[in-house]
Amino acid sequence: MIDIHSHILFDVDDGSDTITESVALIKSALAAGVTEIILTPHYTGNTKEDYRNENVDKHFSELVKQIKDRGIKINIYLGNEVAVYGNICDILDTKVAKTLAGSRYMLIEFPMEADVNYCLDTVYEMKMRGITPIIAHPERCECFKKDYSLVEKAVQEGACIQVNVGSVFGDYGSKAKKIARKLLKSKLVNFLAIDNHHIIRDKYTDLPKRIRKLNRMFGAEYINGLTVYNQEKILRNEEI
Repeated sequence: MIDIHSHILFDVDDGSDTITESVALIKSALAAGVTEIILTPHYTGNTKEDYRNENVDKHFSELVKQIKDRGIKINIYLGNEVAVYGNICDILDTKVAKTLAGSRYMLIEFPMEADVNYCLDTVYEMKMRGITPIIAHPERCECFKKDYSLVEKAVQEGACIQVNVGSVFGDYGSKAKKIARKLLKSKLVNFLAIDNHHIIRDKYTDLPKRIRKLNRMFGAEYINGLTVYNQEKILRNEEI
């Protein structure tokens, strides 16, 4: 698997606290069959003290060195999970938020609890700038819970959809589970990802077992596309 959504870069957001924890999570990912990871610390425009955007590049370089020095055979890349609380143009104009591995794809998230009405406008504005939005875990976001058809409309506008593996198995509640499975059955999903944060609740541990279950539920070819093939297109910056 190639994981495109993770919070395992240390001391930059609500994810991994130390470089030791980051290395442990990367080793766990490798043991679970993950070959490449895009690290996606939250980007909030420095609106919250919890998110230290100024540390991202420095800590990424330190982590790359640690992996190389320890001989850990995994590739890591950098991006952001960009929180969209309003006009996406305000974020894009700063040219600080990172796309995934320097590609045309940017991982974005809408508020979890609040219903918002700018989802389609966000997709439109990003596509106009040559950026393809990947909407993170819509099954967990209030606007999509309230109006499932909004996912279909976002896809029609050119967005990609990323569902958390844990959502399919009820980690985020029954509503998210229902929506995640419906999205998969409807073939609206482009990516499955892990959204891992901490070693104490390491989501890589159960990954092999869950991938086997997903293969039985939805077909191995389909799941391979959502865990490897489409991710490879991001890394090559190809159209999905």
